Amino acid sequence: MRASFHLRQASPLDAEAVSKLLHESYSTLLAPDYDSDTLKCILPLITIARPQLLASGTYFVAECDDGTLISCGGWSLDRPGSGGSIAGEGHIRHFATDPRCLRQGAASRIMDRCFAESLQQGVTRLYCYSTLSAE
Repeated sequence: MRASFHLRQASPLDAEAVSKLLHESYSTLLAPDYDSDTLKCILPLITIARPQLLASGTYFVAECDDGTLISCGGWSLDRPGSGGSIAGEGHIRHFATDPRCLRQGAASRIMDRCFAESLQQGVTRLYCYSTLSAE
């Protein structure tokens, strides 16, 4: 599926659509690297949109003209899971792409925006906790 899309800042109103996208992406794209028992345990935890990210102003979606989301992701100053931060450090957060829309540049454009905006906020290092599939 070739999609025409634009980037926009996510909002809490996107929670359901982002969660759906995370589930579609992770359940398909992680399958080659994780056994079914592991996926059964982790998917319910990692496919839920994070309200604080959606409201942060640093989380973005790639959206088609019909409102369908094909990619999402963002960055934060807070370290995932801790809420703490260290001056100059940022963290890439909760990226996903619809498996039918891979290699169309949506996630790259979101990543570029994260790089530019985090640099403007004084971030000199970005960290990313990733899955085996994303390495």
